[in-house]
Amino acid sequence: MSTRFKELRPYEAWEVPIVYWQALVPVSGMVSAFLTALTLSVAYYHKRWMLGIGGAALFLILPLVISMLWIKISGRSLMYPMIVVGLLGIFGLQAVHRMISGPRWEDPLDKELLSMMEESDSNFTWVDRVTWLCFAGGAIVLLILLVR
Repeated sequence: MSTRFKELRPYEAWEVPIVYWQALVPVSGMVSAFLTALTLSVAYYHKRWMLGIGGAALFLILPLVISMLWIKISGRSLMYPMIVVGLLGIFGLQAVHRMISGPRWEDPLDKELLSMMEESDSNFTWVDRVTWLCFAGGAIVLLILLVR
């Protein structure tokens, strides 16, 4: 890597060359270990061991399979699929946990807080709205540059 970091374009600076995929393969093992431990924790909490063993087996194999497919079909870094697999695994386990847990009991304070939020007016001025619009626009531009 003889190119200086300051001379790279923004989307090039975020790219890890395909040469370094061997160093990033252990990341799939880390994601796999984390999701497997999280799955077994949810299974222990709900006493649903068969569901937990099936989920653990899935999360033990899934990151490795996805990283191998990603290496074959893409020249981009392995960071992207591992971040997506990790986030989807966490959100999926959260959904399963909520589904198994069933409905929550209702707290009267929650209803009072919701009614107070509905009654209060928004105190956003035009400056606040423009500021948040600029932040959102900047984030979208950064994502476009990153994908490019």
